[in-house]
Amino acid sequence: MLAAAVLPLPLPQQRLLERGLTQREVTCVEHRHRRRTGKRLTLDELDATLLALDQLSLLPEQARHLLRSTPGVELRRMCQTRRGWCSYRKTLCSCASLCSSGEEVTQPRFPQVLAFDCEFQPERFAAVDEDGRILYDGLVVGDREDTTLRGVLSCDKPNLQRLDVSALQKELLALQSSGCTFIAHTPARDLEVLRLPYLPVVDIARCGLSRDAQTASLKHMAQMHLGLKIHAGGRAHCAVQDARVVMAIFQKLFSQDVPPSSSERRNVSEMAH
Repeated sequence: MLAAAVLPLPLPQQRLLERGLTQREVTCVEHRHRRRTGKRLTLDELDATLLALDQLSLLPEQARHLLRSTPGVELRRMCQTRRGWCSYRKTLCSCASLCSSGEEVTQPRFPQVLAFDCEFQPERFAAVDEDGRILYDGLVVGDREDTTLRGVLSCDKPNLQRLDVSALQKELLALQSSGCTFIAHTPARDLEVLRLPYLPVVDIARCGLSRDAQTASLKHMAQMHLGLKIHAGGRAHCAVQDARVVMAIFQKLFSQDVPPSSSERRNVSEMAH
């Protein structure tokens, strides 16, 4: 009795397997494409997506994650904007996060205003100055570092900068002594991460509100004051992007008569993407 002939895989499946996806992931990619478009994934469509990805400076694991998590049409659109990889959201982003690039933070001395945001599990801290420049961007490390780093791709873990919490506290207190104003959105949990519960911070969520009034989410404030849509689809948040949004809202609320600088306009327009 002759053995049944083994049929070759369709070319789109072969391409995705060559990029390191598992057979199960390949099947999910095809099913998602069919649900969204009502058509089968063609080789031409997939090759266009792969070509767009190859134009970016991505690690193989980052590219694989995008292929298995993002529809091809959306992924090609994102690639056209030349965004960089964001290890917070695990997608392409305009934040230029230092955590994913391994670059050194260039910190100007004593900014007048510092906007910050923290993300949790793992604890990560990002802060920007008045011009949106990143002053801090990394893991907050205490006596024992969280080695699991849940939610972070393995290829990103070596590049995440470590911020010793004791040294970070001293630097932030030195900034406070120099007259720097700290701003954030509902910073209570953020201050717990920094172990600085009594650090004076302007909470933009309470600006203009009575003591008992309900605060608005950063997503709502970004839409109301800046016309920006952030935190779409319930995805993970980017601390760098959120810190820049906080700064832009603060400048809008307290500097109504001062036109934004060119760098501020650029940073705000990029946040929407």
